[in-house]
Amino acid sequence: MKEKEFKKRIQKNKYQVFFFCSPVGFPFWFAVHAWVVTNDNGIIHRWEISAFSNSGKKHGKLLYRNATLPWNGIELIKIKGMPRFPSIFIDVISGGKNSLAHKMVTFIKNTPKTYPYTNTYHLIPGPTSNTYIQWILNHFPKATIKLPWNAFGKNYRKKGS
Repeated sequence: MKEKEFKKRIQKNKYQVFFFCSPVGFPFWFAVHAWVVTNDNGIIHRWEISAFSNSGKKHGKLLYRNATLPWNGIELIKIKGMPRFPSIFIDVISGGKNSLAHKMVTFIKNTPKTYPYTNTYHLIPGPTSNTYIQWILNHFPKATIKLPWNAFGKNYRKKGS
């Protein structure tokens, strides 16, 4: 999704949760990296797990807020300034106060304290960026959003849990 299209979808007096993914950089182009963007009545934040970011607000070792622009895909090769894959819009949930979107935005804002893998990343089997997004979705089954088949790590479960 391009910046202009994203900005047209923002409803400043609503709560919204946008789900995106992008192909992963070299050499794992067959996989996708997922992230979530929250709109809290016009306040926009991108949330994701990244083993490679060096910008944005860090929460733990790997959970980032605003490491890049909400609509940015992943770099083709993990070198600063490289071109990026386009982002792929998955879905959005919107609503007013006390809606599913409002509850999700509140939940996501608290994930720095509640997500169990803010300091752990393993490409296979996980946890990955996709584990984080699926973990959010698992808390809101009414959302009915599905990550793509190649969102590896989305099915990660710690042994014994």
